Amino acid sequence: MKIEGSDTKEQSNDNNDSAPVNMGEGKLNINLPAANDRYVVNRFDISNAFYQFQCSVKTMLDEDGSLCLESHVQHILALSCIFLVKPLQFHEDVKTYIPNTVLDQMVDDLQTRYHINKRGTPLGLLSKTLPLLDDVRTRRIDQDEATARLLLLKGDLSGDEFRIVKSIAMLLQNLPENRITNTIMEQELLTRFIEPALAPLFENTIGKVLFRWTATTNDEYKATTAVTVSQDRPDACISNLDGMVWGATLGFGEVKCFSQMGNKFAIAKDLVRLALFAKNSIDVHNLHGVLVFQVIGRHAFFYLVNLLNDGLYIMLEIGNIELPACLMDLPAYVAQAHRLLDVLSLYDDMCVSWTAMETKSFSTRKRKTLDADTQNNIIDKTRNRKRPSITSFKYQ
Repeated sequence: MKIEGSDTKEQSNDNNDSAPVNMGEGKLNINLPAANDRYVVNRFDISNAFYQFQCSVKTMLDEDGSLCLESHVQHILALSCIFLVKPLQFHEDVKTYIPNTVLDQMVDDLQTRYHINKRGTPLGLLSKTLPLLDDVRTRRIDQDEATARLLLLKGDLSGDEFRIVKSIAMLLQNLPENRITNTIMEQELLTRFIEPALAPLFENTIGKVLFRWTATTNDEYKATTAVTVSQDRPDACISNLDGMVWGATLGFGEVKCFSQMGNKFAIAKDLVRLALFAKNSIDVHNLHGVLVFQVIGRHAFFYLVNLLNDGLYIMLEIGNIELPACLMDLPAYVAQAHRLLDVLSLYDDMCVSWTAMETKSFSTRKRKTLDADTQNNIIDKTRNRKRPSITSFKYQ
């Protein structure tokens, strides 16, 4: 049985033979959540409904099935006890167990809990930065002068607002005056557009937090064998320093260049990887949450992964922004400051370690991650850009 496939298929280079997948004991860590530690919204037991959805995914696979990555990201993540929550974007199989009205209430509850979309436009920040950017546009001052004046605003703004100002300053130093018409490949995208925007938001060298591009096995894999941890590497990490060595990873990022915008398979694969990286960091380092971001072209999507209740890791989309392509785009970037403030506030509040008391009581909430070999075996090796996908990106 092929689940939600398509007659027209783009074959990958992998072997397309589909063998039965036995999801027996030892493969999964799906258990009925503890009765006294469940996520309930308006008397609806989300934890139990998600457990029923997990069981249905296991049944699908036990019946000689496979999952199409483009269409079944929520199914694949459910096997590692991760509930992907993208507002207004849920697979029909999820809706079988959680009605649309309850899903809407759940999203509202999570956004209220984490204060998402609840703040107004930071008018003080805009009033101090937009005139400077206008002076650069009209060439009354150059980029260096504007950068110097921006950095002098530190005493006039909140800490989070000044992080955004530093991001603007770094972009002033890196962006071209006008848009580049050539194809921007991934390395150029990383160094000229993404790092100047994001690194100042999350990096704090004095506080021993570094934003880095990684090219090796992730640190959680090297740190433990106590839990199932993937050895894959992410494109980017936000890492604590523990003395002179890497400590907990507080954030992960994946990047796809413009040419990959329509590649549903690759985008879905990156989102699954990010979810598993975050879950593993929570499990290894006993963190309240981990921030992940997925950049597709110049569009950045932010998620928080949080071990909310027993056996329930919520992966909530908390916002998205468009990164500027040139100096002329900077005012539009500044206009998204309220979204960046949501991300920064949540990152500061949630990407922290449990207390000793919390570690003692929360550790039983954890579940094992589905091992990489089993996960690879359950994913259909064919690719088709026509498959429906809740994780695909369409340029607006």
